Amino acid sequence: MDFGFLYFLLFFLLIFWVRGLTILLHELGHALMAIYLSREKVTVYVGSFGERKDTIHLKLGLLECYLKKNMAWDRGLCVPESKNFTLNGQIWYTVMGPVVTVLCFFGFGALAIRTEVPALLRIFSCFFVFITCLDALRCLIPSKQPILMADDGITYNDGQLLRNLLQQKRLALKFKEVEIATNQKAYERAGDLLMEAMPKAKNKSDLYRYAASVYSEGKYYEKAIACYTALEQEGGMDSNDYNHAGLIFAYLLQYENALSYFKKAVKLQRDNNLVLTNIAFSHLMLEQYSTAFELFDELFQKDPENAYLLANRGLAAFKTGQITAGLDDLERAKRIDPEESYVYRNLGIALLDQGDPTQANENFIKAQVINPQTHLIDSLLEKAMAAEA
Repeated sequence: MDFGFLYFLLFFLLIFWVRGLTILLHELGHALMAIYLSREKVTVYVGSFGERKDTIHLKLGLLECYLKKNMAWDRGLCVPESKNFTLNGQIWYTVMGPVVTVLCFFGFGALAIRTEVPALLRIFSCFFVFITCLDALRCLIPSKQPILMADDGITYNDGQLLRNLLQQKRLALKFKEVEIATNQKAYERAGDLLMEAMPKAKNKSDLYRYAASVYSEGKYYEKAIACYTALEQEGGMDSNDYNHAGLIFAYLLQYENALSYFKKAVKLQRDNNLVLTNIAFSHLMLEQYSTAFELFDELFQKDPENAYLLANRGLAAFKTGQITAGLDDLERAKRIDPEESYVYRNLGIALLDQGDPTQANENFIKAQVINPQTHLIDSLLEKAMAAEA
């Protein structure tokens, strides 16, 4: 009899069995932590990434196991029923599998070096130490190689999952700082904190969007535009993003750029009347009065009680030489909504053009009182006051 072959076969089977046992203990580490955190059912798969065919089904309380009958336990998966773990809970759940593997490594390592332990148990412990060391490295070294599960979903090894969770943890702390800075109206600081978090962010699009809104709130428009430029390069711009970027360009008086972004927005959402209104206003500010009139007129026909649209149509008409029609629109807009600031802004512009800076000044002041954010109202006031002097 070839005892060498038998020893080799026994050695191979021992490694095969020890490997399966380490996988089982590893997944049980995940499972027991998940049960502790959620008090809900947890399913463990040993020998597969979620298959139930040709398995031994075991159930103990909240723990359910599916063990491959062929004993080829070279992989495993733990699936908690609960999806409501906190971020810290997710970290603890993920780390407990590797922790059990590492504990096995040190526990059997201690047995392997104890001289009073029977030789057979020491040999078994050596095998266990070797296998658990390999498993610990395999699961703890982050890998971006996705693991395809039986339901066609994907996951990653524990090291990669832990890296992602710890990045989220750091981001959560960063977001807390952002919230504090925003509450203190330190908008530039809040935006800068978000940009510092960008290199490690998983979803950069949301972060760029958040930073852009914070910067624009504090009127740091150049930085907001930089965020939208980066967001566009990421391919994450939607209609609302293009519209917001266009508005920021308008605040910077870069109306050509604003118009370009508004047109990109309307390509993505053709029936967005807010964007169409912004396009019309951009033409008005670019002194393309005929185009602005046509666009405001089309919008007003759809919404005949909108004083803002009528007031801007009136100014566009006035600027194209339709003096009476333009002033009539402005007076009618005032009757529709006496609290629409653009009625008084545009009426002031018309009066200033007619050489009446005193009346223009009164209308500009009224527009400013109603809405201090009325476009260019401060510079229009200065212009009227200078003409009045």
